[in-house]
Amino acid sequence: MKLVFTLIFLFFFLSTVFAQKEKDTLFKIWHNQALHDSIRFDAVTNLIEDYYLFTKTDSALVLGRQMLDLAKQKNSNQFQIDANILMGKAYRSGNLYLEYDDYINAFKALQKSQKHYRDLGDKLNEGWSATYQGFIFQTLGDYKEAEKQHLEHLRLSEKYGIKRSISGANGNLANVYSKMGDIPKSIKHWKEAIKISKEIGLEEYATVGTGYLLSLYIKEQQYPEAIKYLNEYKRLQNNLQLLNMQEILT
Repeated sequence: MKLVFTLIFLFFFLSTVFAQKEKDTLFKIWHNQALHDSIRFDAVTNLIEDYYLFTKTDSALVLGRQMLDLAKQKNSNQFQIDANILMGKAYRSGNLYLEYDDYINAFKALQKSQKHYRDLGDKLNEGWSATYQGFIFQTLGDYKEAEKQHLEHLRLSEKYGIKRSISGANGNLANVYSKMGDIPKSIKHWKEAIKISKEIGLEEYATVGTGYLLSLYIKEQQYPEAIKYLNEYKRLQNNLQLLNMQEILT
């Protein structure tokens, strides 16, 4: 048993030493101006992704900004794009804060994320940032502000025809309206979310949405509609099981 623990300790010790050496090496490559630009950019990309992106996001953003500045100096469009993508990923770590109920840092990161993607013209991820801000307000019970953020997500998604996001934004609004007690609005948005999900083949989301819609009709004692959506829910579940089975067999 002692041998096992010794080997485990040795494994983790060597892994830590190797990781630190690799990190130091990547830093040296990044700061070595004698090397070719592509080598330096590859090094800083690996440094950000492997060591900072989801653990030390402030450091990831600092390195991302350095990478972006150098890319602009070198007039490299591709590396400017790469730097912006990495910075965007770091900003999106606001979502990770939510796992620890750190709403203040989550909100700050997501606001920066939204501005970052707006400046890039990336409407899909700008909407993503808005909707996660909506989740924060929803969790805190500020449903009016949550509604505002989800409506912004829906507006951007509809403006640029991003159907998957349109469906998601409608579902998020349906949840908010349900919590606000506005059942007619919740039903309306669930129906829209389900319709679009079916159009683009999101069977799983359509099934989940139909389940929520069914529960609303039961809650409101609208039993004819509840029976209708119960049958639809069963049909979608059967389809989903068949699709899953096909994926396993193929």
